[in-house]
Amino acid sequence: MNKILFVGKFNESTNHIQKYLKDYMNVQICSDNIEIVKSMIQMYKPDGILINTDEFDKSHSGIFEYILDEKIDIPTLVIGKESQAELYKDYIKRTPFHLLYHPVSNDKVKTKLEDIIDKKEETSKEDVKSDEDTSKKLILVVDDSPSMLRSMKKILENVYRVAMATSGEQALQLIDKEIPSLIILDYEMPEFDGRQTLEKIRERKETAEVPVIFLTGHGDAKHIKSVLDLNPAAYFLKPPLPDKIIQTIQQLIG
Repeated sequence: MNKILFVGKFNESTNHIQKYLKDYMNVQICSDNIEIVKSMIQMYKPDGILINTDEFDKSHSGIFEYILDEKIDIPTLVIGKESQAELYKDYIKRTPFHLLYHPVSNDKVKTKLEDIIDKKEETSKEDVKSDEDTSKKLILVVDDSPSMLRSMKKILENVYRVAMATSGEQALQLIDKEIPSLIILDYEMPEFDGRQTLEKIRERKETAEVPVIFLTGHGDAKHIKSVLDLNPAAYFLKPPLPDKIIQTIQQLIG
């Protein structure tokens, strides 16, 4: 079972969610005191963090600041009313945070927790996504779907080194470590989408000329036009045909 650190007020809402989740996960309840949160993260070493912002106020921003400032690389799901989420919007739009608004079912909370933990494990298994043969050119694949990442790695790995990221922010962190020869970017990603990620890539002098191929799940003319307006090196509908995308990549970078 996944280990979940559940941070929140000791109230009816927290108790109700905890009772449901305990049948599926090892749930450790933690008070909303920032010092206790710090200690519990270090001691419990959870696979995921769940934060219930019910009855939270601006003073609780320290919890979010700590997770960001200390680079706590643990998938963190925040649940609460939209009005409360506004208090922490500058934090929770960034990795490793994910957000669900109340009202939300306990089953949806469970499913979302499992999903974000699975994504983290998938990328961790790839050792933040890179093979060791540095004689091969590096391709960075960015997609919030673990199955799509696996599929693209299988297509590419015989010819190229493959790095993988599940979000635009994670992609930019990987680029800081090594500039890829080409980027394959999901156009439709939650929170930090393909358009925003491409803008950040092109803002950087060292990556402005790196070719970017968009992947999109929508084939209607209006959607395709919005993709092409960004001037990608190419685009493919999901799932791309292996021979076609390899041919396009070889034309772009050899």
